[in-house]
Amino acid sequence: MVSLEPALVARIAENMPKGVKVFSAADLAGVREAAQHTPAVHVIYDGYRVVQADGAAAEIETSWLTVLAVRNARAQKTGSAAREDAAKLVSSLYGALAGWLPPGCVRELELANAPRPGFDAGFLYLPLAWNARQVLVGGVAGEEVEVPSQTVTFKGDVE
Repeated sequence: MVSLEPALVARIAENMPKGVKVFSAADLAGVREAAQHTPAVHVIYDGYRVVQADGAAAEIETSWLTVLAVRNARAQKTGSAAREDAAKLVSSLYGALAGWLPPGCVRELELANAPRPGFDAGFLYLPLAWNARQVLVGGVAGEEVEVPSQTVTFKGDVE
C-alpha cells in the first residue's frame, strides 16, 4: 500500500521544473509553514478501499494526494498571485502522473476528486488526488505467487 510513495516522489521529482522540491509526509513532520520550501509538491497517502477480495488475494485502490504548495506574498488578500504561480506548475504535475503505470500496480494512475485547495498568508495548497490499483496476496515465505501484471515473491524466514 504505502510502498508506492517512493516511486511517486521519484516520478514527480524527475518531471517537475528545476527548483520544485518533492516531499513525503515524513519530510514535513514538524516543519512550520513559514519555514517550508516552496514551490513544492507534498506526496501524502490518503488510505485505501477494497475493490474485491477472494480468500488470500485482494485488489485494493490506494488514494494519494499530491499537494502543490506555492507562496507568493503579492495580492495576499485575493491569492491571485499564488494561483498564477500554481497554474504554471499544475500541468507538469499532472503530466508526470496521468496515465503512468507505477511499479507494483495493475492499472495506470487515475485522477480522482480532491479536497478543496487551501490558502493562508500567501501560501496556496492545491491538491490533485490519484487512485492506484494494487493486488495484495497472502502467502508463505519463499513461495512465488502470480498476480496480474506482476510477480510477487514473499520473503522471510522459512522453517
